[in-house]
Amino acid sequence: MKTNFRSTILTAAVALALVTSVPAQSRESTDRDAPVRLMSSEITGAIAPYRELYYSFVAAPGELVFTLDVYRGETGYGPQVTIELFDDDANTIHFENGFSSKYVFGVGTENARGVFRAPITQRQHVTMRVSTKDVREGGRFRLRLAGPVMWPRPQAAR
Repeated sequence: MKTNFRSTILTAAVALALVTSVPAQSRESTDRDAPVRLMSSEITGAIAPYRELYYSFVAAPGELVFTLDVYRGETGYGPQVTIELFDDDANTIHFENGFSSKYVFGVGTENARGVFRAPITQRQHVTMRVSTKDVREGGRFRLRLAGPVMWPRPQAAR
């Protein structure tokens, strides 16, 4: 009986570890009307000229914190990555100090990081646009999201 109990505990611990160690979001959408539902607190992706990606999530009241890292391309040119937030009616959700968007621009041979905050006053669906502009050479970005995000529950395998 002890063996079955230990086996059950071990299986539950492994399952919990797999559920809580969600990898970075890899799916993406270029359609504002069909954004990808965020399943993870981290998004990574390649940067291409004039690219717009759309994601959605539900936020509860509180402060959302975005950490955006921009990694330069091999030639040393630093791309710009911009974040914008919208509610269900396509109204802008403002960041700290009333800004409608926030961006990080990698200068020269340096990688760049920005940390931005957006106050949320009520539970609401949020559409987030991540866009790149004025890019001659590619690079990569990583966006991490913290705060009162209501992550979807993983569905049981069938």
